[in-house]
Amino acid sequence: MENLQNWIRGIATVLLGVWAALPELTHLLVWLMVADVVLGLAVAVKQRNLSAAAAWTGATKKLGSLLMVAVAALLNSHIQAIIQINLVQAASAFYIVPELTSIMRNAAILEIPIFTQFQPILRYFQSVDADKK
Repeated sequence: MENLQNWIRGIATVLLGVWAALPELTHLLVWLMVADVVLGLAVAVKQRNLSAAAAWTGATKKLGSLLMVAVAALLNSHIQAIIQINLVQAASAFYIVPELTSIMRNAAILEIPIFTQFQPILRYFQSVDADKK
């Protein structure tokens, strides 16, 4: 039992160290993902449409986004010599956009009043999404 506790403490320490090393935009991305999952589950419950397959698809996309941020982190030190950009921050900002859009969409479905200042941001990102299609 003591061995298991040591493993758990070790893993928690590593995770805390990794979290502390992440840029603020990556923290924001992770918290937005958490908010989106909570709202998405609430929508699924409200619509009586809770699905393990849909949850798996959503989780896979979120893990894929985080993996791409990790790839940006691996490339960051090599790329900064060529271009003056922080790839981790750029990748985090890129993946924040769909999270915000999904959060706003879920909030609207749940009939949660959307903060007035968020509405033009949502419309902007919806128009950007529409242009991509």
